[in-house]
Amino acid sequence: MNSIIAEKAKYDGIEIIRIERNMKRIFKTHKTYKNKKNVVSLDIQYPRIKSKKIFNSGKEDFLPILKKLILK
Repeated sequence: MNSIIAEKAKYDGIEIIRIERNMKRIFKTHKTYKNKKNVVSLDIQYPRIKSKKIFNSGKEDFLPILKKLILK
C-alpha cells in the first residue's frame, strides 16, 4: 500500500485498517522470519499511512473485532 492507493481508497469510501501483532512471539515461532531477506517488517519498509489500527492477539477474541468492523 502506498499513499496514492490510500487516497484513492479514501475517495471511494474504503477504510484502511492496519492489523498489528506481537512480533516478538512471531519471530520466535514462525519459520518465515528466520529468513533475513524479503520479509515485511524486517527489511521491507512500507510508508506510514493514516489508518485505524487493531491488534490481533492470535486468540479467538480477534474475530469478533473484525466482524464488528465489517458490519459497521
